[in-house]
Amino acid sequence: MKKWIPIIIAGLLVLLFRLPTTIIKRHVNKQISGIQLPDVVPISNNIDSEHNNIYYNDEYKFKIYFPEGWEVKPPISPNNDIIIKAIHWSINQEKFSTIIIYAKHKDNTFSFDDLTPSMIYDIYYSKQLQIVSSGIEHINNIKCMWIKFKTKNCIDPDYELSYFFYKNNTLFFLSGKTCYGGDSWYRQNEDLFLKSFRTFQFN
Repeated sequence: MKKWIPIIIAGLLVLLFRLPTTIIKRHVNKQISGIQLPDVVPISNNIDSEHNNIYYNDEYKFKIYFPEGWEVKPPISPNNDIIIKAIHWSINQEKFSTIIIYAKHKDNTFSFDDLTPSMIYDIYYSKQLQIVSSGIEHINNIKCMWIKFKTKNCIDPDYELSYFFYKNNTLFFLSGKTCYGGDSWYRQNEDLFLKSFRTFQFN
């Protein structure tokens, strides 16, 4: 009988360790079974990949051409301000660039016509960035303010070129960013950002 005691104890220990995991799994499965998951529309339904990566947005009624070969992704969370984004990695995968479109519902404390680059910087941007240049441009009859930023005190700074405009009580951001590549990586991408931004058009 004594020789069976260690085996019985070992068996009891295994059961004790597995029991909490089993209970948790059953609880999670029970919780999931009671949730009705929403239908998810694949992002590819809004991308015309045969015609230069055109993205159509049904909610805000606009379209934009992303650079060819860039990977277009939906936002991670439906509750943030990102509508859509496209990403491109360098050949060695050490640096990347992105184009992100944001929509922020208007803050009634200011009007778009009163906004200045410094106001946008103070309201929306990290103080780790500094303004390099800014200006005004019209894209398909839309008045846009643009600002070019870079990270402060970096040998190889990250850059961001953003266009801002107001439509239907919403402030839109078209943002092109380069990461980990410094000045040369930004110069390689700036024309791609501008060409993409200038295709933005409301339906």
